[in-house]
Amino acid sequence: MKVGILTKCFNTFYSNGCNQQGFYLYTCLIQSPLITCYMFDQDISNDDAIFGVKLLSVDNNVEILQNLDVIITVSGAIKTEILLSCEKPVKINYICGNMYKIYQEQFIFGVHNYVQPIDRNYLYDIVWTIPNYKNNLDFLTYIHKKQIKIETVPYIWDTKLIDSACSANKTLFYEPNSEKSHTKFILIAEPNLQTTKTSLIPLMICDELYKNMKNIRIILLCKKSHENSTKVISRMSIYKSGMIDMYDRLQFTSVINDLKQQKKDFVVLSHQDDNPMNYLHLETLYLGYPLIHNVKELNSAGYYYETIKDGVNQISYAFNYHNKRIGEYKRHATYELHKYSPTNYDNCLKYTALLKNSHHYNSNKPISEFPLHLYNGMKLVLCYNKNLAQELRKTFLQPHYLFFTSKGYLVEIKEMSDNELFEETALHFIYGYHLFDKLPLKYIICQTGQSHSKSETLNDFIQKYYLNAEAILALSTKQLPLLKRIKDEVYRFPDISRITLTKDITNSVIIDKRVNRRAEIIVGKH
Repeated sequence: MKVGILTKCFNTFYSNGCNQQGFYLYTCLIQSPLITCYMFDQDISNDDAIFGVKLLSVDNNVEILQNLDVIITVSGAIKTEILLSCEKPVKINYICGNMYKIYQEQFIFGVHNYVQPIDRNYLYDIVWTIPNYKNNLDFLTYIHKKQIKIETVPYIWDTKLIDSACSANKTLFYEPNSEKSHTKFILIAEPNLQTTKTSLIPLMICDELYKNMKNIRIILLCKKSHENSTKVISRMSIYKSGMIDMYDRLQFTSVINDLKQQKKDFVVLSHQDDNPMNYLHLETLYLGYPLIHNVKELNSAGYYYETIKDGVNQISYAFNYHNKRIGEYKRHATYELHKYSPTNYDNCLKYTALLKNSHHYNSNKPISEFPLHLYNGMKLVLCYNKNLAQELRKTFLQPHYLFFTSKGYLVEIKEMSDNELFEETALHFIYGYHLFDKLPLKYIICQTGQSHSKSETLNDFIQKYYLNAEAILALSTKQLPLLKRIKDEVYRFPDISRITLTKDITNSVIIDKRVNRRAEIIVGKH
């Protein structure tokens, strides 16, 4: 089974957990002998690599993409036109974010600017979501606007990223016998980008702790505060006493390294609301530092709290006893981390089973519900669904020419006023992208306008460009009869390596220039 993972990995790998999830998924799938896995990045123009994994540029490898068995897009990281051009593979939308909260926050506050048109979601066959969002399945079903298979998949996290940081700095791990500072530091790294992960509750815990523990300082790594958030924290004693050091969002391992080099005794304080699994938690546990958290799924590891008072007590306990119980702490952490490892074969088996069953969900979609308007403006897309191709032809019959093929190509060409313009856009478009070097046409139906109604014009068009056609049906407002029947021949287009785009094909789906196949263009009956 050939599986492709589409992400935006290279440029935002360190700042976006969803992209890391795509990388971890790849690490998991390559454990299976049944799966050949590829990583695609639609933001790079040339193939590249990250952590030894080859990243394929979407633009340069469309043929590979179109011939996969399954395409997995991580949190919708794919352009609509690419989805439209890949009708054959099963398409899985792997949702790593809390879409329910994202929609709610955009609905109320106008933030994120993330919500996609619901019609676009119809292009997926299956939705995968991590266990964090198992309570949102009904919502996910609705926003995909059809009876779609929603599956909860294992949450996975790998140590490769943090191991890379550790290889550059051998002393990144917690050392129990190192000198501890008198001032105790509390590191809060919630991003404040969404209501599920904010620094509000951690700051309240610190403010309560400060009543009886004055030798603390808070290191706050988050999105820059605004007027409303400042109003809230300005009432806290820790703010009035200058105990909060605010920084922008920084790379977590860099901050850990700085604190350790300065011999600062610190804990990591976290809080989540309906977003339990978090890389921050797993990274902290892996490195051995005290993690104070409210994640029930990890309550056997770290220092778990439920209330503000619990949080205060756990911070105090960690500062006093973490050094003494580090062995036990690491054992619990190792046990929990193994559950989520992509090299844990149980996780690999679960993903493999899901992928093996995925082909059942690539059946013909109900055309009556399909968002046909998404195709408007596209000049070339794959279309393996014959019913869809026929419906598209009916929908865009005027003022477009539509050619769809039994091998999966659908070509939409806007009506042209003369043969020269038709030649410039249509033929250059086809052979310029090397869709075919052989184009045996079987039937052509020309839905002609007034400018093409004269038989000599149409005959000239046929003789000049489609001498290989077996039969040509000319249709106009007058329903012209069959004009010509000629032998089925192979017409060889010249070998052109590049194409200069004209204004009429600037919105075209990019097709791999190396494609070299025979294609039979068949247009259905008028």
